[in-house]
Amino acid sequence: WLKAGRSQPARPNSRASRPPAVGAPRGRLLAGTDAMGSTEALVEQIKAIQRTSADAKLAWWRHCDTFLGGVKDPSCHDAHVLRAFLKKYNSGGLSRPAGGYKGGWWAPQHPRDLAALIKEGQRRSQSWREAWQKYCAVHASGSCDPARHSDAVLVGFLDFAGQMASGELDTQASQNGDVDGEKAELVLKVKDFQRSSPEA
Repeated sequence: WLKAGRSQPARPNSRASRPPAVGAPRGRLLAGTDAMGSTEALVEQIKAIQRTSADAKLAWWRHCDTFLGGVKDPSCHDAHVLRAFLKKYNSGGLSRPAGGYKGGWWAPQHPRDLAALIKEGQRRSQSWREAWQKYCAVHASGSCDPARHSDAVLVGFLDFAGQMASGELDTQASQNGDVDGEKAELVLKVKDFQRSSPEA
């Protein structure tokens, strides 16, 4: 049905040769793709850094808590935010000081977190508050401010509270018939042995 001598225009065979959609800016289409790719690469870099060590993961988490509202998923942040962290991390600005903790980024988190836990317990539970006050009177020179105590004192209190709760729950279970008397006695013996022997 084509007449001889008339040629058909060549049909485009790839997407690259097609014009952009109406209203799409020509230069920005590729730039947006590049920006997305670089953001994805930055996200992967931060995820890879976190997998290298617990210290690296802690560095990212502390950065998020301090500057990013606690949002730890790198894909939720803009490229410039991720680049700023990586620049600081790669320059050694977040590395642990040689010879142990000297202050700054690597403050040990657990004592402060434990102190906050004990304070929260005091706010929410009268029984907890009384138990903490009595524990301090016996084991911690009377001061009831958790922030003034060492990690050992705070962990000691948590262990003490756990032992008391466990013992009380064992008693309640045996009284309710959930655990027969002989089994309850064996459980208590095993627990006493575990407490007395660090190898148990």
